[in-house]
Amino acid sequence: MSTNIKAVSDQSFTTDVIEASKIALVLVEAWVDRCEACKVFGASLAELAEELADKLTVAGLEADVNQMSSTKYDVRAIPTVILFRNGVPAAKRTGVQSTAQMKDWIGTLI
Repeated sequence: MSTNIKAVSDQSFTTDVIEASKIALVLVEAWVDRCEACKVFGASLAELAEELADKLTVAGLEADVNQMSSTKYDVRAIPTVILFRNGVPAAKRTGVQSTAQMKDWIGTLI
């Protein structure tokens, strides 16, 4: 995981995502280590995290290790990204997206 992406867990999710999203947007990627598509997508997210650092925090949740959060936020496919705003999920996407696609999508939500 890139240094631009904050690792979150079931234990840290409330603080690192829910509470943090009350101050600024938090984009969470649910991923698993054995997923090759997640590795490709992770590179796009790292780029996005760097470019949009002043607008949002990008976080990574290893879904198979943190099943409580994955279940609570209905992660059914990998990779999934969920944008949190004001302590709640504001939008969700599944599947690999390019950096440009993610920027366009986030731009409609900011």
